[in-house]
Amino acid sequence: MSLTRQVRATNMSFKAASAPYNFVPLPEKPIAAEPPPDHDSYVLERHTGYFEVKLTTLSPLYIRAGLSTSKESGKSEYELAQEQQNADSRDVPFRNLMKNTAIFFSTRPDSLPVIPGSSLRGMVRSLIEIATYGKFGPMSDGSKVFYRAVAAGNYDSLGQTYSNALGRFGKNVCAGYLHKTEKGWEIYPAQIKHRDFPEVTRGFVWVRDTKGLANQVPGIKSFRSANYHPSVHSVSLRSVVERNTQGKHYLFVDDPESLKSKTFKGELVCTGNMATGAKDAHQSKRRMFVLVLEKDPDAKPFTLNPVAVQDYQDALTDFEQEGPLFDKSRGILMDGRPVFYVANGKSVQYFGHTPNFRIPALFKGKAIRPIDLRPANLSDPALCDMTEAMFGYVRSDEKTKKAFVQGDKERAYSGRVFFSDAMLSPERQSDIWLIDPNQPALVPQVLASPKPTAFAHYLVQSADGKANLSHYDKKPEMQGYKRYWAKGNVKPDKLQAQPSGEESKSLFEADSNGNLVRDSEGHYVVKTNSTQHTQMRPVRAGKSFTFKVWFENLTDEELGALAWALQVSRTGNHAHRLGMGKPYGLGAVQLTPELHLTQRQTRYETLFEESQGAVTEFRISDSSLMFENFVKKFGEFIFMSVANGDKNETDLSVAKEFAELPRIRRLLKLSEWQAELELGAVRKR
Repeated sequence: MSLTRQVRATNMSFKAASAPYNFVPLPEKPIAAEPPPDHDSYVLERHTGYFEVKLTTLSPLYIRAGLSTSKESGKSEYELAQEQQNADSRDVPFRNLMKNTAIFFSTRPDSLPVIPGSSLRGMVRSLIEIATYGKFGPMSDGSKVFYRAVAAGNYDSLGQTYSNALGRFGKNVCAGYLHKTEKGWEIYPAQIKHRDFPEVTRGFVWVRDTKGLANQVPGIKSFRSANYHPSVHSVSLRSVVERNTQGKHYLFVDDPESLKSKTFKGELVCTGNMATGAKDAHQSKRRMFVLVLEKDPDAKPFTLNPVAVQDYQDALTDFEQEGPLFDKSRGILMDGRPVFYVANGKSVQYFGHTPNFRIPALFKGKAIRPIDLRPANLSDPALCDMTEAMFGYVRSDEKTKKAFVQGDKERAYSGRVFFSDAMLSPERQSDIWLIDPNQPALVPQVLASPKPTAFAHYLVQSADGKANLSHYDKKPEMQGYKRYWAKGNVKPDKLQAQPSGEESKSLFEADSNGNLVRDSEGHYVVKTNSTQHTQMRPVRAGKSFTFKVWFENLTDEELGALAWALQVSRTGNHAHRLGMGKPYGLGAVQLTPELHLTQRQTRYETLFEESQGAVTEFRISDSSLMFENFVKKFGEFIFMSVANGDKNETDLSVAKEFAELPRIRRLLKLSEWQAELELGAVRKR
């Protein structure tokens, strides 16, 4: 196969992007597995047994506790968390939010940490999917990509696409009013001209946030008000027209009795203040509301594209579902509500609640989803790869275009690999927690989801220069499987939240002189109403857990794949990644597996004999030739499958075995561990 690569930047006039992760490229095509066996019998040529695995934390590890389903005061923790989510969470200290609990996952009455089997299963499954050249998925068919790039210059490829859609500085954006009909939604344009304000050509005008405005409009709140929220007000303003330093016209309300003031009627739209929280509103940089003038009685309505409507509703943010400006399920889509849009002929594809609204990244006329970027052959339901054969699958009639009979293996198949929870090893282990239980929990640096504008990281880039970056509208190609680099055994001080720039300082407490406040330990104090921070109580590095992985009816190659994934590689220092905080170095663990094979035939032949207590299983350590043989057979199977299906001999000329395949080399590089354990622990090399 031809390994996809990011182009190396040569134009250093722009700051190079950096990230705590990299990617293992997708395979050109998946490798099919042997048809999985039925579950009603054991096949003599296949293997059944279990792995007993020791897990050692190489860096601090944190897996958040689940919410309890037990009822207290008539409500479960899950219900309470939902109530907090629906309410204005800025009124609740972030440490008190149910979703931010610092408690480690546990199923024990003594609350000692437990690593859930589901987390271990996902960790191992992802490695097997990569190493076996499996299909890419499953993936969500939701999460459509919307973005805005208001201030981006001509050198920004995404900004150029945004400018093409809305016009330079949004010059194509107009304002109007939504109207619901039997056939769908329409937009009636607002007045494009005002008798006293000929500069109005798009149906709206900016209004300065002033005390005079607050006196004229009952109920309006300044952007810098502590309890500000988006809203809309029917107004009749007595204002004067002024210009800002860039020559942009706006309405200014100071003395409504002034001879220079004119009357402007319409709907005053108060959008978000871009502040980080209620107590930070005074730092809002926004100064302009938007007045949408009255509906033009002579204008014909535009049809709102039904696909655009569905895309908009599917991509509603939490912000667009709360407050008087929005409907919880429809956002801005309410009859009579003012709206901003870009018309294309008689229809509208782009619209939003503010002149600088988000637009969808379009793919074949619809808002693009990550699943749309997946190559079709990596989601073929007719092909069963090794990962599906081992871990099971469920297919839908809609995707396969075929009606299935109950029990048909083409429809669904139960997995043959099962994981237990990982419990603390029996030997006495003291000082388990990274943070003393009597001290406040660790508040880590902000852990956020990827943003749509981070396409430079997640999409393959084949050209140099920021203006030439490939994004969602330029036939994008996915980078592949995301894997985090090792950070070593990070110390608590490195994990603690701290400002990363001038803008982030607003998330921290400051004294009367504007200096950031530190606690008795020297850590910066996060504001109690922060909506971006969480808390955690990780397990220390050097702690041991044990768990089991049972398997049934695996071929030599499948057993070898499972053994390889559990140990990653025995040639060098490698580690798994598990739990939260991987970008900051948390969750590096090392697994030491021991294989136990069950002799099924002997077991059942002696079931009713006096010798039934005879040994019916045998143990294979990771140094055994038989253990190595399973891993070797797996590697040979993958290498030959790739070699037979790859027409690019150049890539394979440097690979003589499985571990030398370009994709596997990259996976192993991303799995490296380079820091020695503390507490005198010794690792195998």
